[in-house]
Amino acid sequence: MEFKKWWRDLVLVFTVALVLRLAFNWNFVTNKEHADIASMYQYALRVARGIYYGEGAYWPPGFIFLSGGLIRLFGPDRYWTVVRYLQSFLGALTCVWGYLVARAAFANRLAALLGGFLLAFYLPLIYYTGLAFSETLFLFFFLLAVVLLYQLKDSQSVRDAAWAGFV
Repeated sequence: MEFKKWWRDLVLVFTVALVLRLAFNWNFVTNKEHADIASMYQYALRVARGIYYGEGAYWPPGFIFLSGGLIRLFGPDRYWTVVRYLQSFLGALTCVWGYLVARAAFANRLAALLGGFLLAFYLPLIYYTGLAFSETLFLFFFLLAVVLLYQLKDSQSVRDAAWAGFV
């Protein structure tokens, strides 16, 4: 596929996905009383204060540490807004990863566009960007790992293997 068309497809998928997620999050208010959200937020507050884990339910550390860093950088008052918009950005990039996975798997532009747009318009993925849950971050890294593994299959380079292993 011609590079210019390929690049245009990536920008289109990313832009549509980002606009949908930002439009949803513009007026969405996270229910902070939800048990899981409240628990993860308390862990993130501890991380922001330098207490690197607590007791009780176990949550995957990636999102907790990201949230703790956001709280430390922006403060607890701005956290809820920042996390929604950061997750909107990560969710839009996830759609780009979906495009790249479909392109690598099927070697077909239409399949790649379909994969990217299905992820872009899939309502649960849009909804989860407004919640302080780890699913958006997990899917972002999972599909990035799949993209890197496809790249490794083609290149067989040590550098690509290191990146795929790191992610």
